[in-house]
Amino acid sequence: MRTQFIRKEGSSTVRLEIGKHFAELNTSDVDALIEQLSAVRAVLQPAVPAHVSRRRQYAIEIDPCWYAEPHPASESVVLFLRDTGAGWAGFAIPRTGALRLRDGLARYIHAAETRLGLPN
Repeated sequence: MRTQFIRKEGSSTVRLEIGKHFAELNTSDVDALIEQLSAVRAVLQPAVPAHVSRRRQYAIEIDPCWYAEPHPASESVVLFLRDTGAGWAGFAIPRTGALRLRDGLARYIHAAETRLGLPN
């Protein structure tokens, strides 16, 4: 599979090639593809690892946009984080997990060297 970024007259597309087949995708096509692939990946095995790998280099979003609100049907907080490539992702975090996240982030602000993680 190959991808190629194409800029034409003020707009951009992505050419996606698989074997002898290709498609040109505009922004909304790419968004739809990312959403569909994410849904498929969620059920594929092996599952996405539960822990961050120290061997992998991750793309890091600097100062991401975020939004939080109470979940309308549970004792959870819904946290949305924006990735400039993947878009918005929402997470319903139970109250106890949200409190641990709050406390962990507060500790991390004062000790930037410490690594934090909250396994499920």
